[in-house]
Amino acid sequence: MYNRLLCFLKKFKILTDEQNGFRDNKSTMIACHTFIEQVQQALDNNLHAIGIFLDLTKAYDVLNHDILLYKLESYGVRGILNTWFKSYLSGRSQYVSLTQIDNNKKELYKHSSSLRKNVNGVPQGSILGPLLFLIYINDLPYCFQGTKFVLYADDTNILIVDKEEKILEHKITSVMKRLEIWFSQNDLIVNIDKTCVISFHPHQKHQPTKPLIRLKDNIIGYKTELKFLGLIVTETLTGKPTSNPFVQAYARPIT
Repeated sequence: MYNRLLCFLKKFKILTDEQNGFRDNKSTMIACHTFIEQVQQALDNNLHAIGIFLDLTKAYDVLNHDILLYKLESYGVRGILNTWFKSYLSGRSQYVSLTQIDNNKKELYKHSSSLRKNVNGVPQGSILGPLLFLIYINDLPYCFQGTKFVLYADDTNILIVDKEEKILEHKITSVMKRLEIWFSQNDLIVNIDKTCVISFHPHQKHQPTKPLIRLKDNIIGYKTELKFLGLIVTETLTGKPTSNPFVQAYARPIT
């Protein structure tokens, strides 16, 4: 079923190009390369560049089955096949089992929780789970014209650029309001504590533009550096000493 669904998605080019996770000829390296190139291009054109790095809470575990089935149907997975996916997702249960053993691997203690029905989410560790998640989040970039997205599964990065600060602030406010609506409609939860922003700027600029950014009445904090898909990204793209040749190649200062 995974192969059939993947062939269907490829044939009709359904998955967005912004998605780099769990796809042929895509990787974290390509996602990082795309993001860094977008920032460098913006700064080379003397544009303000604000990167918003969203963290989703337990993304795979909270997917709404009805919404997922509706999206599958809208993409062409209809009829008996859609019913098959409904059967695949529903009626599942899970429990937690804890076992304590000694140094001789002798079992000392074992306890299992009661069964709980899974009313949301895709099966963890399954082959279909990641692909179904890509379908679930696939329409996100299409809802934001003029905004640059770089996705790697549930890792979501947004880059907003403009020459004028006032217009940049207006763009950011508009994007954040639409994000609230989209996440609410799709029953996904943003972890505000792990979501952050970087204001990218040339290294000689000491006071970068930092407009106030809110999501659901929460202020998102700015950082001077963070780890993005294994790459340490700084506000000036200067990078840090590392043995990773990819980081050395793309963490150059912007002048």
